[in-house]
Amino acid sequence: MRYRRIWTPGGTYFFTVVTYARASIFKDENAYLLFLSCLQDVKIRHPFDLIAWSIMPDHVHLIWSLPPGDANNAVRWGLIKSQFTRRFRKLESSGNYENQRHRRERTVWQRRFWEHLIMSDEDLWRHIHYIHFNPVKHGLSASPKSWGMSSFMQFVDQQYYEVDWGNQADVW
Repeated sequence: MRYRRIWTPGGTYFFTVVTYARASIFKDENAYLLFLSCLQDVKIRHPFDLIAWSIMPDHVHLIWSLPPGDANNAVRWGLIKSQFTRRFRKLESSGNYENQRHRRERTVWQRRFWEHLIMSDEDLWRHIHYIHFNPVKHGLSASPKSWGMSSFMQFVDQQYYEVDWGNQADVW
């Protein structure tokens, strides 16, 4: 089966990337920090503007914009996932990783990623809100501000959100 991707040079995209068998590898802070490091390493070689993000125990949500004339999300995700996998396996074998269940897993990531091309400012904000409220929706946090593995507080610092946004049930 051939998957169809939307190739829009300079486009802004929302992504969901899921761990293999929904393993909760990002419960470990070392894995979370390693993912951010890999993301930054790839961003240097293959630039993109990271707009919003949230790292959940078993999946990641990101919004990024590509440079004008560049539409290749797949190469970026391939590099991020492969670099993370190599470095994560070293982290596991060093004994610094608490969840030993993954030593028997052959892979770290599901093969594909889900993408959505952002079509408008309203669409962008709907996805930014989704990213920041996702930990609350999954019962991992009482509010977006208490989930440290997201860009929420950066948005608060830039005055896009009040610090108590998302504490109420009807955020939409």
